[in-house]
Amino acid sequence: QNLAEKFIEFRRKFEPKKELEKLEKDGITVLAVDDEAYPESLRNISDPPICIYLKSSTTKFFSGKPQTAKNLLPSLYIKSDENVPTFFAIVGTRKPTSYGIQVARKFAYELAKEGFVIVSGMAMGIDTIAHQASLDAGGKTIAVLGCGVNIIYPAINYRLYHNIIKTGGAVISEFPPNQTVLKGL
Repeated sequence: QNLAEKFIEFRRKFEPKKELEKLEKDGITVLAVDDEAYPESLRNISDPPICIYLKSSTTKFFSGKPQTAKNLLPSLYIKSDENVPTFFAIVGTRKPTSYGIQVARKFAYELAKEGFVIVSGMAMGIDTIAHQASLDAGGKTIAVLGCGVNIIYPAINYRLYHNIIKTGGAVISEFPPNQTVLKGL
């Protein structure tokens, strides 16, 4: 079967309604680039993802009503006097020095204490440290994955992944569910 034949077969078998029901059952929200809840700052980059997938204990799958970012992820709006949360991205090496670990932990912890939502990848090293420090401070954190939101990678971050979701943070990805990590991307 060539690529065109595979595509035609996929289109024939694909049932969008069933796919959306499965996502809802799995607790995954899909935000299309034209959805009101799609992050404005992401929409304004030169090549935004067509959609992002999101998993959080505080989200509700769309029920036909337009969602705003504030009611889609209310727990991320920590500062009640502001209309939007303040995000701070922390990324770094997978093999940090002891000094790098100390600085990343302190930085993420203090920012989270002040109400910043920490955003990082989910790799070992600085990413993991930033998320854990934010959670230790009672803060919120968002993990941006290089695979589907239902794939925990690396597997050693199993507990961290679930704690991020359980505490009202979010795990997001531009990759569809079940998409594994692709080296080099």
